[in-house]
Amino acid sequence: MRKQQKEDEEIAINVVSYIAFILAIKSHFADEKRLTSKRFEDMELDEIRALSMMNLDKFKAKMQRRKTKRDKVLGLWAVVKTLRQKSVSFRDIAKYLKTNHALEVGHSLVHEMWTELEEQTK
Repeated sequence: MRKQQKEDEEIAINVVSYIAFILAIKSHFADEKRLTSKRFEDMELDEIRALSMMNLDKFKAKMQRRKTKRDKVLGLWAVVKTLRQKSVSFRDIAKYLKTNHALEVGHSLVHEMWTELEEQTK
């Protein structure tokens, strides 16, 4: 009986990791669509290349600034999901992440992400 329960938990962790992967792909394609929506009909190739590189540099700088605790929590989402399945509170999850993964986040961020991801999966 316990072996079956453990297998179910492992499946859930794999599903959560897969969902995080799909969300990352979705975000990437949305960003790529924004970059390619400009009209270059009246420009020469060198102008298009320079503009595209400038936009790409702006985009990279913007994305590097967004590397926040949110991204780090998303990388540990399987841990959060497992703890939440064991009815651990968001405050205790934040404490667990601080002590075991050296990631200091507030319980409100974990709760906000939980709500956001759970709504997207349903």
